[in-house]
Amino acid sequence: MTCARMQVDSTESGLYASSQSGSTCLSRNTGRNWSIAIPHTHSDTQIREDMVDFLNLALTESWRGIGWVPLHAASITSDKICALLCATAGGGKSTLTASMIRRGWKTLGDDKLLLRKDEDGTVEVAALLHSFNLHPRTRDWFPEVGDLTGLPPYSPWTEKRRVRIESIWPDSTATSSRPTHLIEVARQPDVHGIRLTPLPHAKVLPLLMRQTVIPGHPAWASQILATLAAAAARIQGWRIDVGDDAYESGKHLAGLEELLQ
Repeated sequence: MTCARMQVDSTESGLYASSQSGSTCLSRNTGRNWSIAIPHTHSDTQIREDMVDFLNLALTESWRGIGWVPLHAASITSDKICALLCATAGGGKSTLTASMIRRGWKTLGDDKLLLRKDEDGTVEVAALLHSFNLHPRTRDWFPEVGDLTGLPPYSPWTEKRRVRIESIWPDSTATSSRPTHLIEVARQPDVHGIRLTPLPHAKVLPLLMRQTVIPGHPAWASQILATLAAAAARIQGWRIDVGDDAYESGKHLAGLEELLQ
């Protein structure tokens, strides 16, 4: 498996990961023990980047080992409704989530979630980080976030800052829910407001699959696909095209709420 900055291979003793910078990581004893080697020539910034990548790998394998599937998605939830929001990086998940929080909805997070299939076949989604990754210009739409420029960027590849959701919107987070909807979010400057389009059921599973990493190992892949398939069988799929003026009037979000409810 090749990720953004590292390659991960399966060996007899466990997983072996190597980064572009020359750092390596090896798992032993079915992922319970990990060894990380970083060259002395690395800068502090490079050491931090490699450590974050390797720790994310170790955590991902641990979650899989206890039945959870990590998802790159946001969520909004209210009563018995829970919508998973999917988009490419910078595609508008955080903005849509924050806008719905303002209308009384709660969230499990805006970027990373965990999904699993219970013994009875039902599917649960759980919070991983109760934080938002916000660009400083978010203040233009949501003045309550304050001035974020004093906070460090959460990675070298983005201007976004990581902030606690509850520090901005108290009592706006949830820990788990049962997913009912899967929504593909896309920015479309030529659209007025928000355009809602139902997704064919056949596209729900492929969309879910794009929100996680499916390894080549047959046992891991089978477990992940079974969880995603169980979720896809129980949720409705929609696509939301978000125009530049989508958040200028509450009526556009009211249409989304009506759809979900």
